[in-house]
Amino acid sequence: LVRCEMVNAFGVKATNQHFKMHLPEKDTFFLELQGNDWGILRNDIKIVEEVLKECGYCSEYRYAEMDEVDNVWEARRGCYPATFGVRGVKGVKVFPSDVCVPVPKIAEVIATTEKDFQDAGFPCILCCHIIDGNFHCSIPFLPHEKEKLHELEGKMVDRAIAAGGTVSGEHGV
Repeated sequence: LVRCEMVNAFGVKATNQHFKMHLPEKDTFFLELQGNDWGILRNDIKIVEEVLKECGYCSEYRYAEMDEVDNVWEARRGCYPATFGVRGVKGVKVFPSDVCVPVPKIAEVIATTEKDFQDAGFPCILCCHIIDGNFHCSIPFLPHEKEKLHELEGKMVDRAIAAGGTVSGEHGV
């Protein structure tokens, strides 16, 4: 397993819109396995599928062929620029976040953080490096919403620290 990333449903919807893609608009894991032996790769894929099914994370699978890989990964890499068009109004800015928590805590922290932003009326685009516990929320906001946004940021940071994590996983945001 080389990469294990996740984009939430709203993030997939945003990247579909921005990049004219047609991925299913639901929480999506992006996994990349590498190797030279197709037998070993098939076995690795089977193991990954079994683990995901056991945990209840996946209901369907899609495999990208070599000529599709860059397009599929564009959905993950393009979360931030896709966020600007989500609200469909002028003057939108995007708040980027970067927190990191221990991997066993990431699902709980992500779910609670996403709910906080959504309950406050903010679209929450989540792009996560599941494999190392690092996740990013890209939040489109208007200037008059800045104070409310920073309150939510404080809750997110406090939650990450309480879970044994840190304020910044990779970008020093």
